Amino acid sequence: MLPGVKVLGQGLIKGTIYDEKQQPLSYSTVTIKDSVNKITLNRITDNDGVFLFDNVKYGSYKIYVSSIGYQSFSKTVVISSSDKQAELGKIILKTDSKMLAAVTITGRKNLLSIQNGKITLNVANSVLGNGSTAAEVLKAAPSVRVDEKSITMKGKSNVLILIDGKEVPKSTMAALLNSMPSDQIDKVELLSNPPAKYEASASGGVINIITKKGQAPGLNGTVTGGLSQGKEFGENASGTLNYRDGRWSILGTGSYSNRNDFERGYNDRTFTPNNTYSQILNSDFDLGAQKRAATYKVSVDYLASKNNTLTFAVNGLYNRLTNNGNSFTDVIENGITSQNINAVSQMYNRIFFQNYDLTDQWNIDSLGSSWSNSLLFSRYNDNSTQFFNQNFVYPGGITQNGAFRNGTPSVFNLYTYKSDFEKYLPGHNVLDAGIKLTGIKSKSEPYLDSLLNNQFIRQQDATLNKIDYNEVILAAYVSDTKTYNKLTVTPGLRVENTSYDIKNIAKQNYFNLFPSLNLSYKVSGNFTTSASYSRKIDRPNYSDLIPYKQYLDNYTVREGNPLLQPQYSNVIELNEAYKDYIFSATYTYATDQIVPLFTYDNQQLLYILQPRNLKSAQMLNLSFNTPVKLVKWLNTQLGIDGNYQNLNIDNISGISNVSTTKWTYGFNVYNKLTLTKTMSADVLFVYQAPSRLGLIDINAYNTLNIAIQKSIFKKKGTIKLGASDLFYKTAPIITTNYYPFVTHSIDRSDSRRATLSFTYRFGKPAKKANSNPDYRDETTKRLNL
Repeated sequence: MLPGVKVLGQGLIKGTIYDEKQQPLSYSTVTIKDSVNKITLNRITDNDGVFLFDNVKYGSYKIYVSSIGYQSFSKTVVISSSDKQAELGKIILKTDSKMLAAVTITGRKNLLSIQNGKITLNVANSVLGNGSTAAEVLKAAPSVRVDEKSITMKGKSNVLILIDGKEVPKSTMAALLNSMPSDQIDKVELLSNPPAKYEASASGGVINIITKKGQAPGLNGTVTGGLSQGKEFGENASGTLNYRDGRWSILGTGSYSNRNDFERGYNDRTFTPNNTYSQILNSDFDLGAQKRAATYKVSVDYLASKNNTLTFAVNGLYNRLTNNGNSFTDVIENGITSQNINAVSQMYNRIFFQNYDLTDQWNIDSLGSSWSNSLLFSRYNDNSTQFFNQNFVYPGGITQNGAFRNGTPSVFNLYTYKSDFEKYLPGHNVLDAGIKLTGIKSKSEPYLDSLLNNQFIRQQDATLNKIDYNEVILAAYVSDTKTYNKLTVTPGLRVENTSYDIKNIAKQNYFNLFPSLNLSYKVSGNFTTSASYSRKIDRPNYSDLIPYKQYLDNYTVREGNPLLQPQYSNVIELNEAYKDYIFSATYTYATDQIVPLFTYDNQQLLYILQPRNLKSAQMLNLSFNTPVKLVKWLNTQLGIDGNYQNLNIDNISGISNVSTTKWTYGFNVYNKLTLTKTMSADVLFVYQAPSRLGLIDINAYNTLNIAIQKSIFKKKGTIKLGASDLFYKTAPIITTNYYPFVTHSIDRSDSRRATLSFTYRFGKPAKKANSNPDYRDETTKRLNL
């Protein structure tokens, strides 16, 4: 069934696919074929069933439409000087009674694909793209591990998370990923050894989440509300709102969470500097916590012209954490208990984060060439205060009270300008170049007050004054991608100059070259092999570099190290991909590796946990990822990782009796079960064998998460019931054992929880303001010849 063809403008073929119940068919395949030049173009319909072909040359085209479970459709249209553009209106597909017997699946993608060393998880039109969140999608991604605190890829942290090429601040990452519905995601790109275009500091790799670009104008969005219950109660709500009409496109997102939690565990430390003295601190703690967080984002796109888009975006975070409780510490010296400490502690942490982004995007040609310029300003305000009220009990029943408080209020202002140029050249050649300037200014006023005669007295310490931190990073890159038949070669170079100044404490300036090379060879239609090399840098975190002092208890302090050097890595990677089966091997040689180390201050009687640089480290990661299809209703994604670490600690004096090598492995199994047409279930199991991070040993741990969901209200609503960490094995025992220190600790939270959520998707198309074609999509379209 096809309405008449309407002439609208120039170079455009557009239509909308519906089923017999007048419901739009998303992910349908639309193909047009030029009968003269035999040129074939493919499109996948969006959530509203809309497809669009632009820059169509004059000629006669055969249009083919297919969707799984429906009869295929074909139609011939002619684009000429008199009828330059056409809108096909509604195309209604009839149900195929034989279910897939006559359906063409042209253009359907594997769940996993690899090109030029980049692994792509094709979420749209897969089992992952319905009823999950972005965080759950990443849990199914090859060699990616996701927990409440971090994301790692191939055993490495410091992963750069992007959404549509824009960096996601770590402070908002967890809330954003847990609130983004998976049906908004088109695909996820994984670059474990990213090229010169990306930050040299992305040593852990890059994960780029690419969202779907809806073509239909109108208003649509989602709202989600949820409750959770472990030993403590939690609640959350989030929503997204999209509006598009004419040249304007507006996106708004927001989330709020309020959750009670706890920290329970122990921290035992043994200090044995010689054969005549030993000190043991056995500490148990039980702290209650309340976590509140709110995030927001507003983004406005304006189509200034056919080839120019202006974008203004603002996003922010408010996070408040309070905890209070008790800790009990026994101090044992040479086998005799010298004191017992009962401490009541309170901690208050409040974070404000705001980010402003103005981007000007120019589309240079119809091949996809572009030039973009961005200005960004971010402000980060962290106000953290701790209070300790302690009661000391000595042999003979002698008691003494003491109290102190410690704070690290700080403000960071970040300024960024970046310009990126991408040009598609004749002969399958793509040139990328860009520059970036980043400036950071920080002010902080850490303090330590002791209670004396019921009054807090400020402690005088050269490292506890006002601290000013300034940093400037200048970067430029160039890369060129050239394809020779089946071989694709991408050489690149990134240059960066970093200078920073911790006023009156330390300053540094260093210039670096970061070369990269990627070779990719397509052996056959299903088999691709690739190899890559790159040099990377890990700059110290601000909290590791700036000499704040944060007291963990009366005997332990965490402190920054202003003499800390950046860590450099040389990475070689090999990838083999056959259909959805992917094997990779990654070798990393790092110098000045940053690891946390304990030292002991005899004068202050303090254990000091401070980051230090090791001389070097070698790491090897082997990973294998494959789908497993045992039965029709079960889709399984299996990932297996093996890791080897070898450390060189010759530059650290005083450390002995420590093993510097470690083999470990881990695996994750993600299962998607289709129970009925409207009901499905997810089961995720992750296991990590005993491992090592620097000089810290981590015992084996595992987690099992399950969820069941049902679609209601004609698939506009979803009810989801889930449970996380069913075995309560997520928190591992942490151990260090290097002379003269031995530590054992575990910190458990309220991770075993049941959750209940409801999500509703709504949409109300608006009338078209005019008949102009949708130029915004030109930034993502290329000629699929």
